[in-house]
Amino acid sequence: MLVKLPTSKRARLTVTFEFMGQQLRTNTDSTLGTQSIQITRTFSCEYKNYQEFAPKGETSLFQARIKAIKNAKNFIYIEDQYFVLVPELLDALMEVMPRIQRLIVVTKEQTNAFTNGGYIKYLYQNIQPIRSKYPSKFRIYTTKEELDLCIHTKLVIIDDVYLSIGSANWNRRSMTVDSELNADVVDTDTVKSPAGLTVGKMPRDFRIRKFMEMTGLSYEKLDTMTFVEAASQFAIAAADKSTILSTLHSEYHIYFPLITTTTRKLVDPEYSCPSSSN
Repeated sequence: MLVKLPTSKRARLTVTFEFMGQQLRTNTDSTLGTQSIQITRTFSCEYKNYQEFAPKGETSLFQARIKAIKNAKNFIYIEDQYFVLVPELLDALMEVMPRIQRLIVVTKEQTNAFTNGGYIKYLYQNIQPIRSKYPSKFRIYTTKEELDLCIHTKLVIIDDVYLSIGSANWNRRSMTVDSELNADVVDTDTVKSPAGLTVGKMPRDFRIRKFMEMTGLSYEKLDTMTFVEAASQFAIAAADKSTILSTLHSEYHIYFPLITTTTRKLVDPEYSCPSSSN
């Protein structure tokens, strides 16, 4: 896709793209913002109906996520329906854990072996290496059981600089198999954080609003906090009956060996296509 960017704040945006062998053009009057947005995709190389636009598949979403994680300097916030083992993503997290201050995860609790085909095991496999090596930096939460909420978010925020949101779950099939679309956002409009860091205005604003939802605190109060101070409020909120948060407990179960590789291939498949577009 080719995008001709206007030079003024209020201008005509011309987009030219090819679809089904035809050159198409759209002209749109728009007010430009300060955000740069990269659209990333997952297309399976095994699915033949993508021949027109992704004949070798596409894993730009997967590759962008790995790259973003590896560039983290201060914190990573993940809110996702799943947080299961994807070796490449776990490796990226483990690489940056020594230097970042916090990794905070909010995800759906997996309660038994019969739901989601063994995801309770894959969640444990992803959590345990981080938790055992970096217990003071890693925190994971879910929502209170009595509220009967289903976390369906797919969100990653890094350093209040990078924001990724879209359809892709934190699992193998979203990274390599299913058709997915994410928007990865950075903002040239910057602000100073309470820690004295230069961060993106929009990613930070988005993160504070998410923290309002999780902790029950006001925007004004969270706005004055460093990330570490704000992250510490999650534990307080998890112990407070008036909030939606609860600490997520993930433990080893003796039936885990019965959840085989064959089971995982059925419920969370992975396609490896070396020649796919990155």
